Amino acid sequence: MAEARRRGRPRRGETTRRARFLPFRTARPSDVRLAVEHLVLDGGPTRDGAGDEPVLDLSAHRFDTLHLALRLEVAAGAIRHVLPPGERHDPPLAVAVVAGCAGTRLRAVERIPVPAAGDLEATVTFDLRRADLRGEVTVVAHLVRTREALRPRAGFAGHAAAILGASHPIRLHIDPARRSRGGHLDVRYESFSSMVGFDARTLFRLETERDTPVLWLNMDRPEVRQVLDSRGRTGPVARAREVTFDAVALVVWIRLAASALWALDADGRTAFPWQEAVLREILPALVPEAADHDSRVRAALRLRDEGPAELLAGLEAVVQVRTKVLDHVEALAKEIAR
Repeated sequence: MAEARRRGRPRRGETTRRARFLPFRTARPSDVRLAVEHLVLDGGPTRDGAGDEPVLDLSAHRFDTLHLALRLEVAAGAIRHVLPPGERHDPPLAVAVVAGCAGTRLRAVERIPVPAAGDLEATVTFDLRRADLRGEVTVVAHLVRTREALRPRAGFAGHAAAILGASHPIRLHIDPARRSRGGHLDVRYESFSSMVGFDARTLFRLETERDTPVLWLNMDRPEVRQVLDSRGRTGPVARAREVTFDAVALVVWIRLAASALWALDADGRTAFPWQEAVLREILPALVPEAADHDSRVRAALRLRDEGPAELLAGLEAVVQVRTKVLDHVEALAKEIAR
């Protein structure tokens, strides 16, 4: 019994890993597909969709109405996978395509029954008013059970309204992303697993070759976003948030500064205005012996031309001091030791 208790509870200093699972079969995301077929703004010309592209940016367009047409596909294999043999001839399934906007609490639903034979292919349309939209609209298709099972089977969902699968979401950016206080970044949360070219195993991605750099943060793991979005100033969650942002900031600031430094031409001009702003913040600490911005730029150019290793080492030290990473790690260590 003592041995059983020892195995059942972690020793001091050990951690346990929680696993979440559903007690019934669900369809794979590839079995339920949703894509933008076309859209129309204010009754104007039809604009073709971007195929399987999961994000559409409409923030540069001014419109009053949006007609959105989506192509829905459900593979026949999904029916066989989520239903026992006795229910496949008359599948108690429907697809609920939901368009939602968290900024206005808009929720619009289109429901399509799933046929017994063959794949389901359908066009789903939404007519939305711009006045009802703010920030971002998300559209996702849910495969839903429509009635109770007469003879429940182990491994299969038996209750009505059970969600048996979902497509990858489509996101429509209605308004421009809000900039951070520093003015150097647009910070956006996205599901990396649904973004083309993004690695779902990563926390963030920085894109610098644009008028305003974009920092993408991965929202696939709710626990991580809960830490990043926390507003507390004391306690372990606050300390964990600080150290997590430090890890991101170290990479981001070095990338921003390096981009700005390597964009400098012989006259000290940068490719984007944000690069000039970053240099004005970084260079006083990087070349403290220089008296003004022009002389700091000339000194930075000399450092860059002499070799990147010393310049990057200097950037690492400047960014660590700027983000107070040592202080935050020390505060986290004290919190853990309590």
